Amino acid sequence: MEGKSIDREQPRDAREITEGLFGRLPEIAKQLSAKYLDQTIETNRRLTENPDDPAEHQPNWHQWGIITHSQKVGQYFREDVPQYLKQWGVDEKVTEHMDERIGNRTKWELVEISVPLHDLGKFVERQVREKKGKQAKWNYVGHEKKSGEIVRWPAFTDMLQREYGLTREQIEYVAQCVERHYELANIRDAAIQSKKGFSLEFVESDDFARASEKLAGNFKEFEPELGIYYLADSLAKTDVRITAERDEDIPPQEPMILQTLSERGLSPKLANAVKQNPVSIASARKFLQTWAESQES
Repeated sequence: MEGKSIDREQPRDAREITEGLFGRLPEIAKQLSAKYLDQTIETNRRLTENPDDPAEHQPNWHQWGIITHSQKVGQYFREDVPQYLKQWGVDEKVTEHMDERIGNRTKWELVEISVPLHDLGKFVERQVREKKGKQAKWNYVGHEKKSGEIVRWPAFTDMLQREYGLTREQIEYVAQCVERHYELANIRDAAIQSKKGFSLEFVESDDFARASEKLAGNFKEFEPELGIYYLADSLAKTDVRITAERDEDIPPQEPMILQTLSERGLSPKLANAVKQNPVSIASARKFLQTWAESQES
């Protein structure tokens, strides 16, 4: 709290900090979008007025608005990710890594603290294409890097230090988490080049293994964070779930997916996110299992 000293030996609970950041996130989002997005564009004005409007996120790929999506990432990080790690047999290795401390906090704690901040860049890096007589389209390309930059802004760093007791070393780790939170998704580029597409077949291929090895090499000592953040973020796109062991298992489920979306008043275009989810989960699994195996040697 501002005006009170922070006991560095007994830091504030990570959950308390996370909830505090979520509490101020709507106002931060409004300030960022009002300052950095062109307010002469109607869709940008709508995002500024309601930064958690699902229609102003990416409704074809996200069920919720940006802020609720971030809250869901935190929920799945706490509740679902540990279950997946145990199911995949990588929980011990990942926990050993994530229990490492940066100052007086574990990496687990700092990743959780980073979650409310991981999509801040969407309120700054929003590219809108407008065509006369057609609905505007937008994307958030580059938002991950921008989120890291925002966390490193002197005023933002000062706020995290003063009000939440984070050290500069901890804040730098948080910034790295947010700017790298979707790096594993870049493996899709290899999927396109392999002609298998982003599919379950691709995840089990040598092409995926080579792309994973390259990614891991670019982010040494940060591999578990890449996997668990991508997993939590992918789960937080929609809570409509399917399971599939093979790519052939997915198309027959489309009628059920569309019916569920219709019953819940969700866009039928969200079916793409539902169908992609098993592949995203499999990607995280394979990446983390490969990393865990590399720790044995």
